[in-house]
Amino acid sequence: MFVFHAYHYDSYITDLGIWFPIGSIAAVHYSWFYVIPKSKWNRFANYWIGLLIYAVFFFGLIQGQDAYESYQLEKYGVSANGEVDLIYLKRGYKSTTETAVIHYYINTKRYVQEVNNEKYHLKIGERIQLRCSSQDPELFTMVFPQENNLY
Repeated sequence: MFVFHAYHYDSYITDLGIWFPIGSIAAVHYSWFYVIPKSKWNRFANYWIGLLIYAVFFFGLIQGQDAYESYQLEKYGVSANGEVDLIYLKRGYKSTTETAVIHYYINTKRYVQEVNNEKYHLKIGERIQLRCSSQDPELFTMVFPQENNLY
């Protein structure tokens, strides 16, 4: 099962993923923490400690986001019908991705999202079943009749 969400959910992870290592490396560098006093290995040890702090923090952040998404869909999940409006090719630096634009309604408000269409092979005008969070309607997953969510 894939959970989709709007672009703004990724922005804080990207920001923290960029700024936390810089801050942690600076903090370790200027801290009192000297692994081997007056040794050339001190910088090397501080680098690995900073990298370990960053890895633990980033892993925790990703796990927290996954837990939030699962909780939202489990506790506040509602069914919605979506329809594919447009399919286009999103071009990147070295890749091209087929993307489907879908719309759906939650509480009479229209939401429009983009979905990677490489796996699903959706067609324009196709109706799909969605499970959305009523508290955070931009968080959704596509529901297919097959048990393993392969289309």
